Amino acid sequence: MGQTQQGPSPSALVALDEQALQSPQSYWGPASDARWLWAINSDTWNPIGGSTSEEFKLLLSQLSLDDQAKVSKIPAWRDKKLSLLGRLLSLRACAQALGQPDFSGIEIGRTKGQKPFLRHPLPDGLPNFNFNVSHDGSWVVIASDPLHLVGLDVSAPQYARGDAQTDAYLEDLRMVLSESELSLISRGKSVVDRYAIFQRIWSAKEAVTKAIGQGLDFGLQRIEVTLIGKLPEPGFDMGTAIASVVGSLWRWAWASPSDSSTGPSSKKSKTGLQESAQPTQRKREQHPESEAQNQRGTCSLSDNRSTEELTRSSACTDDSLPQALGASICIDMWHRPDWTVMQEELTGGYWMSLALGCVESAVDADGVFSSTLRLPRLGAPMALAEARSEK
Repeated sequence: MGQTQQGPSPSALVALDEQALQSPQSYWGPASDARWLWAINSDTWNPIGGSTSEEFKLLLSQLSLDDQAKVSKIPAWRDKKLSLLGRLLSLRACAQALGQPDFSGIEIGRTKGQKPFLRHPLPDGLPNFNFNVSHDGSWVVIASDPLHLVGLDVSAPQYARGDAQTDAYLEDLRMVLSESELSLISRGKSVVDRYAIFQRIWSAKEAVTKAIGQGLDFGLQRIEVTLIGKLPEPGFDMGTAIASVVGSLWRWAWASPSDSSTGPSSKKSKTGLQESAQPTQRKREQHPESEAQNQRGTCSLSDNRSTEELTRSSACTDDSLPQALGASICIDMWHRPDWTVMQEELTGGYWMSLALGCVESAVDADGVFSSTLRLPRLGAPMALAEARSEK
């Protein structure tokens, strides 16, 4: 996988200026740039009767018949919930991007690598709208972007997986971790600290492969991760960046189409979950790239929980690194500044990575997903932001 063009082409910038880059105002909320990041803690949603409850059945009925069958076949209640919520979030993101009050006519496809995408209809003014979903343990998360490939991965802590809190996992995964990544993990003072570093590394790798559209088939060993920013205190919460949207989905299922002019309220829904009036749009963190980072190498970071300074390698010695959480990556030993990776810790010790890259990096054997990306040659996310700010 060769290095992708950094800056946008002049013709792409001109074409971009002609785009609205906004979803219409609709039932789901006001006009938006369609850069959404939503998360649901599925443990807070436990309808009486589980999958036999009227609430679950009503939400399940909003899916296509094929998806209903797939969700219904899942035996474990938690996994069934996660699958349903992930599919509902996908439909909601697509409906909001289109500005329509319901899910009618929305076709969600999947690439050969199982990356979901809006197949039909395509939203006006959002030329490269795409999204990605991830769930693990308690959390279900979704992110979208109107211009760049987006990939998302959430990684659960060992206790949430029902695994013993030991370092035994490293033996099984050593083949997909570089020596510098293993060295960074080893600097954690406790098993929990070491696993948290591993979660950040692993989720960054997965987020990139999911953005590309290949998932694990891409080969996680091809990606080397350098973490950026300090680890926050345990229990850090994304706060307003987390939106409980199950309640509004449930309330919408009962609403008549004529109510589409009204956005989700902040009142308690029938699920008992507190609804957010509008999910907070994601904040873009711009990570300056130092000259030293153009070399292959890793840098390690200080950990607020242990206050131990983790030694930086000679390949990355810039003390001006930002404190925003994220990662830079190498692919096949080449540094890739055309990828931006942002990270957050969710309540309960879960780590989430969001990756943004050039649309030309998409791998799509069938070509259907690629055909929905209607504005190519925009370049890397940070390079595009810089070019637009200079205009």
